[in-house]
Amino acid sequence: MHMLWSLVCTRLSLLQAATVHGARRASQIGEASTALFHSLSAALSGSDQEVSRQKRALNTLAAAVTDWSEDRSKREALVQIGRSVLIKWLLSRALDHRHNLEKVEAEHALLNLLADATTASAVLNCEGALPKLLQLLLHTSDAGKLADRLLTASAQVTLTQVPSLDEIKKVIDSAKGESSVWVQQVAVRFMGNWAEASVINCGKIATMQGGQALTEIAAAAASAGHNRQLEYELVRTMALLARDCPLTHSLGIGTWLRQLLYIAADAAAMKHLKLASQALDGFSLCLWQLGEGQADTALAGTNVFPLLHHLSKESSQLLRRSIITAVGALSHPDDMHEDERQLWTEQILQWMCSPNSSTEIRFACGQALTGLASVCGTEGLQIAHKWLADLLVYFSKDVTAYSAVRLKDEVFNEATDDSFRNAVAVMPLFARSVAAELREASDQVGAYQEPPLDPEHLITSAMTRTETQRRNRQIADSVLIKALKTLCALVSHDDAKQRWLQSTGILGLLQRLTVQDNLVSGAVPLPAHPVLPNFGENTPLRLWRESARIIAMISADAASQTMIRHTAWVPWLQAAATIDDCKLSSHAARALLHLESARCFPSINTYQFEHNLYEPQVLHRIKSTVAELQSEVEEAVDKVQSALGNSEAVLERQASHQQAGPRLVMRDGVHLFDPTNSHHKVLAQHGAASTAPGSPLVDVVFVHGIRGGAFATWRRDGIQNRQPGHKPGNLDHPYCWPSTWLPQDVPEARLLSMEYAAPASGWEAESMPLHGTVGQLLNRLIAAGVGQRPVIFVTHSMGGVLVKEMLAKAFSDTAPAHHRQLAESTSGLVFYACPHLGSNLANIGWNLRYVGASPAASVVHLKPGKHLEDVNKQLQQVHEQRGLPVLSFGEGASTTINTILPKLTVVPEASSYPGYGEFVLLEGVDHINVCKPPHKTDPAYVKLMEFLKFRVQESRKSTELQK
Repeated sequence: MHMLWSLVCTRLSLLQAATVHGARRASQIGEASTALFHSLSAALSGSDQEVSRQKRALNTLAAAVTDWSEDRSKREALVQIGRSVLIKWLLSRALDHRHNLEKVEAEHALLNLLADATTASAVLNCEGALPKLLQLLLHTSDAGKLADRLLTASAQVTLTQVPSLDEIKKVIDSAKGESSVWVQQVAVRFMGNWAEASVINCGKIATMQGGQALTEIAAAAASAGHNRQLEYELVRTMALLARDCPLTHSLGIGTWLRQLLYIAADAAAMKHLKLASQALDGFSLCLWQLGEGQADTALAGTNVFPLLHHLSKESSQLLRRSIITAVGALSHPDDMHEDERQLWTEQILQWMCSPNSSTEIRFACGQALTGLASVCGTEGLQIAHKWLADLLVYFSKDVTAYSAVRLKDEVFNEATDDSFRNAVAVMPLFARSVAAELREASDQVGAYQEPPLDPEHLITSAMTRTETQRRNRQIADSVLIKALKTLCALVSHDDAKQRWLQSTGILGLLQRLTVQDNLVSGAVPLPAHPVLPNFGENTPLRLWRESARIIAMISADAASQTMIRHTAWVPWLQAAATIDDCKLSSHAARALLHLESARCFPSINTYQFEHNLYEPQVLHRIKSTVAELQSEVEEAVDKVQSALGNSEAVLERQASHQQAGPRLVMRDGVHLFDPTNSHHKVLAQHGAASTAPGSPLVDVVFVHGIRGGAFATWRRDGIQNRQPGHKPGNLDHPYCWPSTWLPQDVPEARLLSMEYAAPASGWEAESMPLHGTVGQLLNRLIAAGVGQRPVIFVTHSMGGVLVKEMLAKAFSDTAPAHHRQLAESTSGLVFYACPHLGSNLANIGWNLRYVGASPAASVVHLKPGKHLEDVNKQLQQVHEQRGLPVLSFGEGASTTINTILPKLTVVPEASSYPGYGEFVLLEGVDHINVCKPPHKTDPAYVKLMEFLKFRVQESRKSTELQK
């Protein structure tokens, strides 16, 4: 034994010598300390005869460790060499019931070690250290200082040591009963840290009755006087466990609801609004975990809604978001009365449409309104209608009708693109009138009628009420579709408005509106994550169209992909993209292409909200880890392929990941004739300028004329006279010749169709002056990748004038590079009855404005005059100097305009032939049907195919030469 203590004393001397020389003697320090602690362990188990020597050795050791821990660089070295043996020894000395010198020195050393993140990490990750530190908090005279050090360290240190069930139980037990506030704060903080670090830890806490312990601590804190720091820790830990714990039934989170509400109410009264907000967020998370309809039981006797109304008077945006979220969590019919639902609907709509609302507030409003509108029957439908009506009113406040920027007579360059930046196809007053009409129609659907007193009239009255309700529903559906179309018109040209619309939860609104028929009956409740119904007779086709159109618009913003991709809309869009209806399939396909392009261009930012409990950080860690693993796997595969001599496979894979040109964006007004064609997906994945395998060789862009449409103009001759039983207003692919014929005859071509407001008169609709339409058309085409490969324009009537104006603008010396690229990529122009030199019919219509007529603003540009002649000469120069191919068709029969006027030749032969290129007169075909060949052998199609195939062949040769 004497020899052993001699060894201890020798090790102490080495340790003290190493302390003097610091880190330069690291190797000697390590050897000395390791041997010292092993020797010490053996010595302490020796006989009692060596007590005096033990005391001297312990005092010497404690003094040396304390002295070393005072200096930051030395304390890091101390922990590095002493490791867990040193920390456990210090904890055992500090917890010694005897108040001696080494106990004081050990406590002081531990406080020093906890002052630095590096050394604190070693202490806190030492097995069994945390329960002992909590025990020390109960006995040390420096409890406040130690608690502060532990709380500070807990925010800086990552707990790498997985806690055992025994350790978790000891921490939980230490915080219960008559424990001090310091112990409770630290214990609850580390419970929260464990919960945030791992789902497994959450389960362990639940198994060890951690949920019940939190309830007891919260109740005791409330009765003893509120401690804000402890309440912050309780709220955070409860919320984390409610969010992530897989064993929620073991937590007893229903008992947390009252405590969280009490904390929120008291914190708000004391103006601790951040704590009140966090408590309400935790309250909402607990409600969602409990499930629908459980809040009423858990909160029996609690005045939750009066409290929320009282809190809603606060101006704090953070608290307001939490209130809105709580209302959404309480929106189940079993938890909220109808009157309360209506009050909160009006309040939340007011907050959402406030000029000062933030993105987070609007997002929360959208989520809450989705819940409020989910109630079955007309009550939920009316909330959705109010929601849509308020959106119309909001957007109508900051727009200008096309007519407000209408140009005078023939002054083409009077306005610039900026003049039309905020111009829309509807008047603000009209939008507000549609909103009022929607509210009125919605009220009629849900109007209550007293039953008759006379039983004899009961059956007749019931039948009458049923018929009245059916008629009111039809009226409401009609107004609803008009409202959605108006909403599209208000936001379709403004990216900022579309982002604002998306932040208001428009997807939830559309979902509620499109499943209305199932809900009105009260038979089918809306689940939390519904799978949208299949196409049926109950939901009008036009309602599906407008819904898909809005989704296509908002999905153009890459930031929206995270909000759309994991919803039930995606499988619905995939199904909708394959149906026959041209408009619905085009809108759905555009939305899917936007999601695909956003996925393949990950550098584009997504919406970033301030971190809160609703966004588990573990998801971000998983995503980043998966991305890193995928990159490592691909690199490893490349090395294997190269080692095997398969360098071509490596190059092919790398080429498949290369992105060419800008991200593909199909803005509103750009349609797809063949939405299921695989080359659309290739461009979405690789970029609008992609030349990867499967990319199109050319683009063929169709542009309609006055009173035309993206699909209606290009129907086969006679199709506009519908077959018996065919749904009116349907535009099906089998009846649209570019959709059925061209994909077979020119599969290398991408087939696009442009749509724009083109009424004949102001009585029909608002129309933008041609200059504004040209600018919008040009920007949409470029966003869709037109100009990245040879492009051929196929036009009808005024569409030809529009394309010529666009090319003239793009060929000008002041045109930006991307505009000029589109012009130089134009490899062919096809005109069906285009008034190159104007139309006398347009001249007559324009002059009729003096007798009360209201010609559309674009009609002025179809009048014969110098401007059209100048544009035609400019295109003729391009034709002659650059060899631009041109094919023109003329109408060979007069056209019935209406029942009042006689048949007229809309575009005479002298105007339909520009004076250059090839010209074909279609005998017996009027202006409307000149672009509607009835079959493939019709000259209107035969000549077009010859023209297109020759251009495609030239493009193929050019591509092969470039390779």
